[in-house]
Amino acid sequence: MGSRAKLVYLHLINRTRTDRLHPITWNQQDTKPIPNPKEPDTYRPIALISCTEKVAERMVLSRLQWKIGQLHHSLYAYRIGIGTQECITDVLTKINDKKAFVTFLDLEKAFELASSPAILFTLVKSKE
Repeated sequence: MGSRAKLVYLHLINRTRTDRLHPITWNQQDTKPIPNPKEPDTYRPIALISCTEKVAERMVLSRLQWKIGQLHHSLYAYRIGIGTQECITDVLTKINDKKAFVTFLDLEKAFELASSPAILFTLVKSKE
């Protein structure tokens, strides 16, 4: 993509955010079954979203991180190269064969449903 196309793309994504007119088609998922590597006869679903939405999410995340700094080390979502395996490994390392009660929380559509004024207020307060 050339520099002109990147500017047009940036303008498009910024406009959807400022006008709060997020196209529904960007979030439509296409769920595909893929073979489970450990059990070849079984499948697990993966959900694919549009490339435009994926880029928009990364842009918003980058802007938030620029504003508030790095994400907390206990947050495993939205961190490149960090996933479920790292989370479980960290938990098992910390409990070290002791009894423990662990809760994993995955809030579906949490980012989309979050209050924009609350996020902005938190960002401003965190820099004061």
